Amino acid sequence: MFNLIGWSWQYFSFSEHVLHKDESKAYQSELFSLPPNFLNAFNIGIKFLYYSIISHYMKSIFIIFLSFWSLTAFTSETKPNIILHFENLKSDSVIIGYSSFADPNNEISDTVQLKNGSLTYHIDVKNFTNVVIVPLSLIHKFKNGKRFFLQGSLISFFMEASDHMVIKAKVESGCVNYTLTGNKISMQYAEFTRYNLEMNKEKVKYEFKFNEKNATEHTVADQKEYSSNKAKNDSTFQARSLAFSAAHPDYYISPRLLMSIKNKDEVIKNYHKLNREVQESYFGKIMGQRISGWFATIPGKAIPDFEASTLDGRAFKLSGLKGKYVLLDFWGSWCLPCLAEIPQLKTFYDKNKDRLEIVGLICKDSKAGALKIVNDNRLMWTQLYSETTQFAPLFGVTAYPTKILIDQNGVVLGVFAGNKEGTIGDIDKLINN
Repeated sequence: MFNLIGWSWQYFSFSEHVLHKDESKAYQSELFSLPPNFLNAFNIGIKFLYYSIISHYMKSIFIIFLSFWSLTAFTSETKPNIILHFENLKSDSVIIGYSSFADPNNEISDTVQLKNGSLTYHIDVKNFTNVVIVPLSLIHKFKNGKRFFLQGSLISFFMEASDHMVIKAKVESGCVNYTLTGNKISMQYAEFTRYNLEMNKEKVKYEFKFNEKNATEHTVADQKEYSSNKAKNDSTFQARSLAFSAAHPDYYISPRLLMSIKNKDEVIKNYHKLNREVQESYFGKIMGQRISGWFATIPGKAIPDFEASTLDGRAFKLSGLKGKYVLLDFWGSWCLPCLAEIPQLKTFYDKNKDRLEIVGLICKDSKAGALKIVNDNRLMWTQLYSETTQFAPLFGVTAYPTKILIDQNGVVLGVFAGNKEGTIGDIDKLINN
């Protein structure tokens, strides 16, 4: 299954993401391994059945079973709370997916047919929920046979229980240009999407150009040009996210946009310029917690003590490990790079277990999923799990896998994001020199 909402917010490093060894390679931007849900990126998510996504760097094939004949019926007691009209898309179907921020594992998706460009739909919203809509015609079909959507393919918004969303949209050069009413944060995000419309159109152009050929037909020049276009697009998105949030300190979407910015100094500076009400909003609190986590893990600084429960229900306290090196490992069973490094991590642990403890912090995962990985791989070190506490924001973690090395006195020696070649070796040198 494919995580549409998670993907939509992780585009261009938006929110937390998985780091591969070869991020610069072709296709990596759209088709890297993703967390199981968007809200859980520090809390957001939804799995979507997706339509035939095949990537050069992904071994899995994600398939969506499209039922054009099963339309949503409304009873007399159920009134639609989403009204959508496409100005120039009369005959199509759309995928609708949504996930509550409070219950990210309850993930729902549906396929609905447009009638003369319009649809009415009901979502059972009990609390703050993220919704994504993508027309099937904007799951782009490329000449090399690949099919996938891009950021510009999506309509994304948020809903509370009492909200009624009215969306007016049109397709322009492979992207959706839309306006909506219903709540402030969704209107603000739609404004940001329109602000980036031309940038998204440029991405469609270079993706279609690159995907005219099969992977084996690409020349070095082709891949260099693609990487250059991607880097330019990424840089533009970063700059525009920062500029938009800086220009709108009173927008509830602004702290969410700051989560896309790689430059921590810029994030901190702009966060403190946000209105107090915005800082106290849902995304504002998350961004504030993330910033606190960054300060808590500065190398040379003592890491704050914390308590949690292990995967098997035992009490855990970090300070109880003083006298040994500690490696905090942030991972999840959904994270392919995390799983790929398990053999190397086991070797490292066996070599150093007399003077080091590894503590796994399971993120955005089900207990059953994590337990299966632990048992199947016979992982002997401590694993922490919580259905209520999100470990990643406490330590400012925004990428997976991430490791934090702490010395015998609880002082941070280093933070290692990703499974880059040599990371485990670098950590080994730090504790053995």
